[in-house]
Amino acid sequence: MTAMDTQTLVERFYTLIAPELPNEWDVEEAVESLVDDPMLESILAQVPVIWPVSNSLCYNYLGLVQKALVCIRESDLPSWVNETLDHYEVGGLRAAQQFMLDVERNFVCRMQGRGGVRLAEVAGWLLPYVQGLAGGRLDLAAAETAFTDTGTLYLPAELTHFDREKDNTTLYKLLASYQWSFIHQNTFFPEFPGQNSGDQHNEGLEHFLNSFSEPQLAARLYHTLETLRIGFFLQKELPGLMRSTRRMRKALFPATAHDGEEASVLSVLDQQCCLLETRPTAGMELWYTEILSRLTAGDAGPETSVTLCRTLYDRVLEESKKEYVEAPVLFQGELCLQSVYAARQRQRQLIEEDFIDGLSTYLLTLPEAKGFIEEQQEKEPGEGRVQGIKPS
Repeated sequence: MTAMDTQTLVERFYTLIAPELPNEWDVEEAVESLVDDPMLESILAQVPVIWPVSNSLCYNYLGLVQKALVCIRESDLPSWVNETLDHYEVGGLRAAQQFMLDVERNFVCRMQGRGGVRLAEVAGWLLPYVQGLAGGRLDLAAAETAFTDTGTLYLPAELTHFDREKDNTTLYKLLASYQWSFIHQNTFFPEFPGQNSGDQHNEGLEHFLNSFSEPQLAARLYHTLETLRIGFFLQKELPGLMRSTRRMRKALFPATAHDGEEASVLSVLDQQCCLLETRPTAGMELWYTEILSRLTAGDAGPETSVTLCRTLYDRVLEESKKEYVEAPVLFQGELCLQSVYAARQRQRQLIEEDFIDGLSTYLLTLPEAKGFIEEQQEKEPGEGRVQGIKPS
């Protein structure tokens, strides 16, 4: 490879992205390893597709494409790029980078009919399913992780967690069922003493979590307690789904060894969210038996999780200083209260506008309104009249 070879390739790159002029050093670093690649033309053909979407993603593509072409055929390169851009559109640069990094799992398996499933492929039956659960309108949308704003269930654009397509399809159903349950079981709106349930904003949960020294840790604890409660609810409400996903849920959080030490609160709760043991078993921490009895009681609700959150927080806080707090289990998703409150406010505004429109229409039908309208029309000059002169 000579300097001229690299320079020629840099100039070719500028031609593909014209009229933009990025830093020449950055371009040279990105393309110099491609000079002698036999598939160079196919690689460069994708540059005009990616560059307008994201310059950074284009540089990532150039750095990873040779590794990808070890796994995929040259003819599959456009499809790989298109799926990368789909991930970028939904989850941003990070999601697209993660998709490109594992070509074998995220793309090749799909091309071979194995593994991953995309939300767009299952939405046709998943949307009627969740609307049937909700008994009304509930939308689906793609996002980087699962969450809900109570009007829409946001689910990952693609699931590749399991090797079999069937398992990833069922995983979508499990994620959607949990997010619906959070809505149905009032996870986002527990009642607090002295709270006015008719409050326009009703952000009591956010105020509660902000009362702790580490609000994010408190939110993680509350959300996990709710996930555990919801799991027991789903065992009664959708027993077939929970039976068929037991192996899957166990695989999402495999048993871990603690070297003789007592497991942390969040570790135990996460594991039980997956296993859903309805009775204490050998080796189960003693404190968990009390949690179990409270969350499986007939009157258990989000207020139960609020109380337990207060009880367990100090211990969780102390444990968090000693070890890294793992991300929640996959089907739990995220607790996005600001999205919930914003959606509720929009819904309230729509209801108020519909009420005002309906009331206005009704008032116009009243006799008094008709008389008033006719009186105003008589006072206004008619079309083609000269004010003060009666028509002949």
